[in-house]
Amino acid sequence: MKYSNSIRPLYLQIQDDIKNSINSGKFSHGEKIPTETQLQKMFNVSRVTVRKAINGLVDNGVLIRQQGIGTFVNYKKVNRKIEYVRGFTDSCIENGLTPKTILLDKEIITPTPEIKRQLKLADGEQAIWIRRKRLANEKPIMLENNYFSQKRFAFLLNENLENSLYHLLGKKYNIFPDNPGKTTLELCVSDIKLAKIMEINIGVPFFYMETEISDQNKILIHVGHQYYLGEYYKFDI
Repeated sequence: MKYSNSIRPLYLQIQDDIKNSINSGKFSHGEKIPTETQLQKMFNVSRVTVRKAINGLVDNGVLIRQQGIGTFVNYKKVNRKIEYVRGFTDSCIENGLTPKTILLDKEIITPTPEIKRQLKLADGEQAIWIRRKRLANEKPIMLENNYFSQKRFAFLLNENLENSLYHLLGKKYNIFPDNPGKTTLELCVSDIKLAKIMEINIGVPFFYMETEISDQNKILIHVGHQYYLGEYYKFDI
C-alpha cells in the first residue's frame, strides 16, 4: 500500500485508513493495532510519518497507548451528563453499546452515618444496599452502589434487578427519577478490591461519583456511590 497522488499529507491519509479500518470492524475496540514497524511496511512510508499519524490518533482519543504493551483501538466512550439522571441501560443504548447487569449484593443494612444523613433516615431506620456490576459489550465499565430507604423501597428486595432499575421504578411503581440533587465527581484509581470486581489491574483510573436522585415529586429515591471506568466514560458539564 502506497500513498503519493494526493495533496493531503501522508500522515493524514494513514490516519484516515486506520479510522476506516476501525469503522469497518477490521480493527475492533480494545484490539491491539500493528506496530510502527509493521505499519511502516504496510503503508510504505517513513517511521516518522507513521509515528506522526499514530500520535495524532492518540491525541484525539481514537487510539490509546499502554506502556510496554502496544497501541490499542480506544474503547467507545459512554457520554454522560454529570447529573446522574439517565440510567445506565439507556446511556449504553444511546451510545451504540449493549448493556448487561450483574447483581452482586441486595440486602438490608444498618446505614453508616454518611448514608443515614444522605437518605435523611430517622434513628433506627434501615437502608437497602444494592450493588451491581454494569457491563457494555460484555466489558465491566461501572460499579454501582445504590442506597435506598428500607421503609419506602422494601419491595426492591423481591424484584429482579438485573435489568434497568429506572425502567422498573417507572413502569411498575410510577416512580420516575427525574430530579438530580447534589452530585460530586472526582478521580480515583482501583485498589485491590475494585480491581478484582471489575476484572482489571490495580491502579486503573476511575471516576468516582456521589449523587442524590429524587422522583417527579422531588422526593429522594436513592443515593448513589458509583465507580466509572475512566477510559470508557466522558462526562458533559
